[in-house]
Amino acid sequence: KMIQGDRLNHYHVDFNLVGNYADVRQYLASVMADMTTASLDSLSMDRQDTEQNYIQARVRLTLHFAS
Repeated sequence: KMIQGDRLNHYHVDFNLVGNYADVRQYLASVMADMTTASLDSLSMDRQDTEQNYIQARVRLTLHFAS
């Protein structure tokens, strides 16, 4: 979703990730390091069963761009 402002435009990106905790954490760290105009707005993680070795994560990023 694009939000236009006077000086900055913001683009919200929502997506899901599935993987083990370490991989999800490493992926998000890589995204944040590579995309310096991004901010992590929300992150929720869920594991349906303690026997599973993966989690489901819901991520919301905001990308900031100069107008």
